Amino acid sequence: MWLRTRAARTLEQRAEVERAKNNSDKLVMVLLNMIHQLDRRVTDLAKERDQLLARPRSEALEDAEWKLARAEEQEQRARAELRRAEEKQRQAEDLEARVTDQLRRLTDELDRLRAGDTTPPPGTLPALPDDPHSTDSCPSGLPQRPRSPRRHDLGRAPRPVPQEGLTPTG
Repeated sequence: MWLRTRAARTLEQRAEVERAKNNSDKLVMVLLNMIHQLDRRVTDLAKERDQLLARPRSEALEDAEWKLARAEEQEQRARAELRRAEEKQRQAEDLEARVTDQLRRLTDELDRLRAGDTTPPPGTLPALPDDPHSTDSCPSGLPQRPRSPRRHDLGRAPRPVPQEGLTPTG
């Protein structure tokens, strides 16, 4: 039963990862388009500035230089955002691969159990006991340490026990 639940959760995770990957892909495409447009704008503004440089100093030249500087700054920010988006895209692809592998392993295990094979696959740990506080041996084969009784009065020191023939002072 837990294997089916885990497989269902893995399928849900896979769908979430797929959505995140698709969103990352879209963001990368939008950023690439934005960078292309900014690159054209920078080129156009640089040409405009070069034309204005041939003339005497004017307000139009200062305006073109300001626009060019702003466009270059926007392009740099867009490129930095693209690098971050590509890193997130790579992480989403890695996560998708791990989830797909986990889903494959769980599906194989479920198929194996449905076929009646109850031996654990190689490389798996033995199952834990149902009662984690049992005194049966733990999965390593070592006996568990018995639990000590709990003290209800943790804030006070224990009272001394009078020895035979002596009376407590106080």
